[in-house]
Amino acid sequence: MHESLGNPWDYSVSAGKFVLHSRACRLHLDSIPYQCRQTNQCQSCSTLSENPNVLGIVNQIHDGVHPSALFYYHGVGGLITVLCEKAGNVRALRLRWLNDAKKLVIRVHALDMHKQFIMAIGSTKVEHVKKLIKVSITQNCGVRRCLELLDKAAQQVYCTQNYTKEDKLCGLLLW
Repeated sequence: MHESLGNPWDYSVSAGKFVLHSRACRLHLDSIPYQCRQTNQCQSCSTLSENPNVLGIVNQIHDGVHPSALFYYHGVGGLITVLCEKAGNVRALRLRWLNDAKKLVIRVHALDMHKQFIMAIGSTKVEHVKKLIKVSITQNCGVRRCLELLDKAAQQVYCTQNYTKEDKLCGLLLW
C-alpha cells in the first residue's frame, strides 16, 4: 500500500515507539534523523503532521476504518466484520427476493383465475350467468368458487336455487 501511494516518509520502531521521519530529512544516524533527535523535528519532518495521508491514518487509529473504505485499509478483524455485514446483507436481499417472487406467483395465479372467470362469463355455455353470480355473491364466494359453479352449471350438474323478484312475482301470479 505504501509503495502504491508513494508516501513521503519512512518509519521505524525504537524503544517501543513508532517514529515517522521524512524522506527529505538528510541527517540520518542509525535510521533516525540526527536533527530530529536533537530538536524533535526538522522542517521536512514537521510538515508530515499536515500531510493528508498522515491525518487520515491518525483518524483511522482513533475512529476506526470506515466500512466503505477499500479493503487494504482494513485489518484482519475489520475484514471479518465487513464480511459478516455483507453476508448478512446478501442473505436479507435473497430473502426479500424470494418473498417478492412468492408474492408475484400468487398475484399471477389470481390474475389467471380472474381471466378464466371473465372468459367463463363471456362463454354462452351457461344460460343464467347473472343468477349464478348473484348467488355466489350472496354466499361470499371467491373467484375460484364462482368458476367451479360456472363449470358445474355448464356441465348441467348445478343449477341455482335462488329466485329473482320476477320469478317470485310470476309464481305468485300463477298461484
